[in-house]
Amino acid sequence: MSKDKASSFQHIATIYVKYIQIYKKIEQTYDQILQPQKRRVIREILLAVIGRMLEAKHKMVELENSDFFILSDILLDLKLVPEDLIIPVPKFFMEDREKQIEINKSILAACNATTLEIDKTQYFMDLTLTDAIKIFQINERGRQGYIRAKYMDDLKKQAKHEEEMENNVDEMDVGDAALKIQKTYKGFLERNNYYDLKKKDHQFLSMWVPPLKQPDDDPIIKDQRNRERRKVLQKQYEEEYQQALNPKTEGENNGESEKKDSPATSSIEIKKSDITIGETSASASSANMQESSKKNAAPKKTKKGKKVEEEVDPEEFRTDKDSKYIPLIKTGCGMYIKDWKYKNEKDNFAQKHDSEIIKNDKRREVESEIKVRVVEILKDELKNLKLALESGKGKKKKKGKKGKKGKKGKKGKKGKKKEKDLTAGRTIESLYEELIQAGIIQAPTELHLKDFVYNYNILDSSTDKKIVEPCLLDLHQILTEYCILPLGFDSISDAIPKINSILLFGPKGVGKNAYVNAIATETGATLFNLSPRNTMGQYPGKAGVVKMLHMVFKVAEACAPSIIYINEAEMVFAKKVPKDNPSDPKRIKKLLIKYAKKLKGKILLIGTSYKPWDCDTKGLLSVFKKGIMIPKPDYNTRYLLWKYYIKYFGGEWSSLKYINLSLLTKLTDKYTAGAIKALCERVITDKRITTNKMKPLNTQEFIMQIAEMIPINNDDEKQFKTFFEKLPIQKRRIASFAEADEDPKNKKKDAKGGKKDDKSKKGKKK
Repeated sequence: MSKDKASSFQHIATIYVKYIQIYKKIEQTYDQILQPQKRRVIREILLAVIGRMLEAKHKMVELENSDFFILSDILLDLKLVPEDLIIPVPKFFMEDREKQIEINKSILAACNATTLEIDKTQYFMDLTLTDAIKIFQINERGRQGYIRAKYMDDLKKQAKHEEEMENNVDEMDVGDAALKIQKTYKGFLERNNYYDLKKKDHQFLSMWVPPLKQPDDDPIIKDQRNRERRKVLQKQYEEEYQQALNPKTEGENNGESEKKDSPATSSIEIKKSDITIGETSASASSANMQESSKKNAAPKKTKKGKKVEEEVDPEEFRTDKDSKYIPLIKTGCGMYIKDWKYKNEKDNFAQKHDSEIIKNDKRREVESEIKVRVVEILKDELKNLKLALESGKGKKKKKGKKGKKGKKGKKGKKGKKKEKDLTAGRTIESLYEELIQAGIIQAPTELHLKDFVYNYNILDSSTDKKIVEPCLLDLHQILTEYCILPLGFDSISDAIPKINSILLFGPKGVGKNAYVNAIATETGATLFNLSPRNTMGQYPGKAGVVKMLHMVFKVAEACAPSIIYINEAEMVFAKKVPKDNPSDPKRIKKLLIKYAKKLKGKILLIGTSYKPWDCDTKGLLSVFKKGIMIPKPDYNTRYLLWKYYIKYFGGEWSSLKYINLSLLTKLTDKYTAGAIKALCERVITDKRITTNKMKPLNTQEFIMQIAEMIPINNDDEKQFKTFFEKLPIQKRRIASFAEADEDPKNKKKDAKGGKKDDKSKKGKKK
């Protein structure tokens, strides 16, 4: 990479990281503020910050030709940790569509909709008949041995009891008994004193947490209750604000009750969103005008000689030249400073709406409407005057002829043929119910991105690699930026390239289906399952396939945001379908390519594949514009997975000291997160949990089960990497590195180095 590109990438990457931190603070502020007018201003700033953050992301992708970056140096400079790069999903995504999501859930429950399953992978080897017989024999012999040992133990206890009864010892002396009682009592007092002293020391060091007298005193429960109360107040204040915006009688707020019959006051409708949009667009246009004037005023530099080439143009590294969101951020901050920063709100402790701001906004609306109407009246008068002048001169007939000629010309033009609506006589509700009954519309399993276990790959710190392989934290970030945020609202998709189709590929068990469920849960999207095995037997014949895809994309557009999911997407573009697969996956290929080109709005096509190389890759990548590899977990993530799943399935934290987690992490290098989960589920059974106190979990129990698991094949792992390198964006990255190697400056340096070596060799020969 050239120096100019490297410096510009470093500059944009620091801006990107800083905008992530700004976004987190503003999102938290918007979630907690009650005042409805402040919330509107902050929401506009928040949307603009998200747009600017994604602008910087796409600029980084354009410079580096990669979706994944190593930002460890920037994190060190800004004194941040890798977890600070995590982008949380905005809470208002679900809150704004709460009613609609509840209606969709009730419809899915009433129609008995199926749920999208997360994992069906087989991780353990199949048992043969001889192995099964051996397991039965071992268990049966163990059961018989346990019964015999218990019987012998009972006999020994009985014999010992009889012997003690025969040789009965005299009672203890009074003095010995008193000493024993004193020892126990003094020990009890000392232990209590020790705990009191420890408590006082911790209180002095601010390390003591007072015990909870009641479960309601838990700070987490209190925080949840406060948040629920805050949400109720936000809705209540919003309703009051809407009522204040739309009063029953007009003219009361302006004090013009005598002018009720005037056309300006009779048609006033308060719309706050229209006001803010108009103000922001005007300020944005003024900011753009200022920037364009600065560009024109700046003197142009000409390249003469080598010295000019080495100089760096500061305008080249500016990322705010063509940004559409920086003016919006500036106007939003200006509105907040003007209306709220220096406002005295002592009398508004409850944080309800401000009526004076409503009156000022209403006056502006009246003025703007009057101006528009005056302009319209003046235009009509001008037209009438022109017609009167033309009629006096006798030019009216000629204009009529010209108009007729124009009409003839219009008749000659033919428009494009519109596609026939195969379900024109049916409502969206009936199509929705039919797709649920067919099993195509499914309910997603409730999962959130914060439920996934992931970590930053600290070992991979080289920035000049040709292929940057993703870690799971990068994957979390990419799915938020490419899938969740664009599906959440429309304001992002205007200035930023929209990604309407994504292919998730990786070995079995890495969590491809789980990520699809998480995206659908976070956005509240309608989930359509077009997987070949799911649609097998549904809508047979060519006409049935046409009807099925037409219904799916029609309902998806009407019920946006929507996710169209295709599992085993490589089978749709397979060169040869295996005989074991009766689903006929290639029947939707042609129509899928056709509909994928027309994807618009809040519709996302997601395909998953565990063998993406086993098909026509050109056809696959023509439908799915963006390919993302989901890797197997690295060492840090596997260590956290072992801790999490041992606790999740019932193991206690005290039992972890008997388990060598680092050894288990190294042994499961060739296994996925799903395999570790299945292994813990198999070892930590309900019966094993009951005996955990007597016999804690140990490492050997897990190692015995690891020996029976199926690891990832080395050949498959290599094929995943080669397919990842064949993606269009990775090809561009490799080509850019090749161009940098062929740079004449580098060649001259190599030549100089070669001459020096030759001279040194000659000197040695002499």
